[in-house]
Amino acid sequence: MLIDWVIEQASRGFPFTHHMLREKAQALLRMKRANPNFTIGKQWTHTFIAKHGAHVSTYWSSSLDQ
Repeated sequence: MLIDWVIEQASRGFPFTHHMLREKAQALLRMKRANPNFTIGKQWTHTFIAKHGAHVSTYWSSSLDQ
């Protein structure tokens, strides 16, 4: 579900940031666990990207003013 969201956002021209990924994952897990205070670890997004690297990746973008 989360990978699908990431891919859909990127295809619409809105690539995710680590912050966006973390917020979406926490929201989904809070709903699933019915715990509004649930938080994921600080390195969770890096682990997620490493685990699902066949589907998602990160890159540095450059300015259009070059």
